[in-house]
Amino acid sequence: MYGLFFNTRCLGIAPPSLYAAFCSKAGLYREALDHYFGIQGALTDLGVATDVPQAVESMLRNAVAAVTSTERERGCMVSSGMLQSAPEHSELVGELTARRDDMRHEISQALLRWMDPARAETLARYLVTVLQGLSVQARDGATRDELERVVDQVIAGIRATLPLKPAV
Repeated sequence: MYGLFFNTRCLGIAPPSLYAAFCSKAGLYREALDHYFGIQGALTDLGVATDVPQAVESMLRNAVAAVTSTERERGCMVSSGMLQSAPEHSELVGELTARRDDMRHEISQALLRWMDPARAETLARYLVTVLQGLSVQARDGATRDELERVVDQVIAGIRATLPLKPAV
């Protein structure tokens, strides 16, 4: 479960201390997700963009910087978290799935400034797919420069294919 089920000895604490603080390992995982979402929330904030390509470029470049940061583990806890797990963790899987859906919905809502709801939803789903792919590629060792080139391709495709409506 994304490094959650570790040996408490590695942390230098006894299991009762972990359970006292978080009630369970699942509670610790939820706390980590809450903290992580607080850090990553800027990815879906497209408020300063003036058009779709600019909004998408800002979001994707921020994501590339985050998933390739040398200050933390490469990849994204949300994108790769609990994609496969034991049946007893189905509640956590559902929570993480809901968080990914919420992120897609936030992106879709932000895109409504420039496009109709159906196109915004489709583009948001595409962008979440790209974000998840960037995360997996980063975990597999792709460099920031390599992922920036992927972003360049995404933006070129958006500029070439999306009919845009003016900002309101």
